Amino acid sequence: MKWSIYIIIALAIISSCKSDQELGHKVTAKKSSYFEALIGDSINYNEIRVYDQRRDSIQLVFLLHGHGGNHDDWFEEGEGSIQNIMSELGDSLNTNFLMVSLDAGNSWYVDRHLPMESIYINSFIPFIIDNYSASEIKEMFWLAGNSAGGYGALRLTLKNPELFSEVLLLSAAAYNPIPPDISSSRKIDVFADEQGFNDSIWMSYNYPNITIQENTDYPHYQITSGRQDKYGTYEVLKDIALHFDTLNINYDTTAIDGGHDWKTWKILFRDWIIQNSKSL
Repeated sequence: MKWSIYIIIALAIISSCKSDQELGHKVTAKKSSYFEALIGDSINYNEIRVYDQRRDSIQLVFLLHGHGGNHDDWFEEGEGSIQNIMSELGDSLNTNFLMVSLDAGNSWYVDRHLPMESIYINSFIPFIIDNYSASEIKEMFWLAGNSAGGYGALRLTLKNPELFSEVLLLSAAAYNPIPPDISSSRKIDVFADEQGFNDSIWMSYNYPNITIQENTDYPHYQITSGRQDKYGTYEVLKDIALHFDTLNINYDTTAIDGGHDWKTWKILFRDWIIQNSKSL
């Protein structure tokens, strides 16, 4: 009789542990591609899903990579490593997450040569939504971008504020009026004419020239930088803040000791996820 009781207790403990494990969060990663009609070719993207069956909604987060990078940057060990970050945070989060990053090349997320702005807004975002139940995905999306991706995140959200609720600018290379000589934006054809980098082309795409929509709710921006950023994005942070002040756009700023690198960006990204998850 005693052995029977012990066996029953042991089985109950095993069952309880199994049940708890099934209820815990899971983090899964996947590499994919989709056919983009605007260019007649496939584009690669990555996604990470943070899932817990106890939660009934998904926060969709778009991640924009920087110059010289691609869709792997946010996910690779030694760079964004967001799979590790989300695995660590999983049980403390208040919603499921789907995080995706598209290979945008060195487009800087504008429509010139490669129509990346149109691809992102009119094609890629609807494609991702169509792959999941519309009832699962929260209505407003989050967007985060580092360096050139921060430049893109700023422009895309100012032009399409109705899509987003939270935006993270990580050392955004959104120089005003023009970028410094060290900036990679001066070395590509996106902002160049036959003679090379063109100030007027840069300024025509820059955020101060984006028309602000009246009677529209804009997302909340977290503008960040490392104080020792050699590309001058700490000053960019201040410039964007001043611009937002004139427009009454809601924002916060965060500057930490650090440079223009993933060591800095991972700290800022992790804090952003924690802070915003609390409000969900």
